[in-house]
Amino acid sequence: MQLRIFLALCFLPIMTWAQNSKFVLNVKADLHSKVAKAYLIYRSGEKIIIDSVPANNNHFQLTDTLSEPVMAQLVLDHDGVGLDKLGRGEDLREFYLESANIDVSVTDSVRTASITGSKSNDEYEFYTNSVAEAVKAINRVYMAFSTAPAGKKNDKTFMDSLQTKLTASVNGKRDLQKQFIIRHPGSYISLVVMKAMFGDDIDVTVAGPLFKNLSPEIRLSPSGISYSAAIDKARLTAIGATAPAFTAKDVHAKTIGLKNFRGKYVLLDFWASWCRPCRAENPNLLKAYRRYKNQRFNVLGISLDTKQERKQWLAAIKKDGMPWRQIADPDVVKMYDVHGIPQNFLVDPTGKIIAKNLRGDELNKALANIFK
Repeated sequence: MQLRIFLALCFLPIMTWAQNSKFVLNVKADLHSKVAKAYLIYRSGEKIIIDSVPANNNHFQLTDTLSEPVMAQLVLDHDGVGLDKLGRGEDLREFYLESANIDVSVTDSVRTASITGSKSNDEYEFYTNSVAEAVKAINRVYMAFSTAPAGKKNDKTFMDSLQTKLTASVNGKRDLQKQFIIRHPGSYISLVVMKAMFGDDIDVTVAGPLFKNLSPEIRLSPSGISYSAAIDKARLTAIGATAPAFTAKDVHAKTIGLKNFRGKYVLLDFWASWCRPCRAENPNLLKAYRRYKNQRFNVLGISLDTKQERKQWLAAIKKDGMPWRQIADPDVVKMYDVHGIPQNFLVDPTGKIIAKNLRGDELNKALANIFK
């Protein structure tokens, strides 16, 4: 009996994520004027919850149950005009809501309110402060580009300098993100940071170990289980993996599949007629194709254009002068877990993925290294 109790206690931290727990949000507005209403907005599963409570002597209390921490918005309606009429000047604060007693003390505006009781919110604020300088550095690069005159944007030296600064700033931020995740394995915010780091393009060689380092409580939370599945799916198209096999009909209704390219290097190029960055890259891709097509290199275009967009798709192929075969199959897009374009996968003669997302000079360098 004692052993059973011990084992049950060992699993308690893990099981708490699987059960909904109550939060109590207490808002005290120490203001000279009265506040009519408070709104709390957050996501619960697939639903957007908008809860509200009228003022009780400038005190508000909102309660509900959560299965895990969520980003929430607290809005104070000072004049009672209603949430949909507050506009951009609304008194709003974003923070992490979780199953706990959370106190919000407002002395001027909810934007500058003191929030206590939410461990996840404290950790999120610590994280945002830790990457603040790196974010500023990234923003300075974008500002330098956006304010530069047209002539400067055509200056290769200037653009290369900006790219070098941007790469250094982004890498610096990623290093700080990794440090936070490694040092806070039991923080739900570490999982949030991981998702922000990789987006839809998960680098499993980095994400896998970082996720494994998280505590069981975080890995087995609803979001942790979902992200674990996303990592597993990303492994199917990771560098070094065998490219998923497929067959589809091309523009001439002829069947083509990945097996048709065995013995050759093939670039699986995911694009669409409406994708401006994709179209801008096509001249570079066409140049690479012409240069290496007689050296066991080929391209297969895989479009995200729908059946309704077939006319635009065919027109884009003709206008951009793409001589390689083209398919538009949503099943192939889903198989390769493509969410954003342009995106591509370079597959070697044995069918293994050896590179991803090669564009511009990166594509030229990769092919030059192969076909020395």
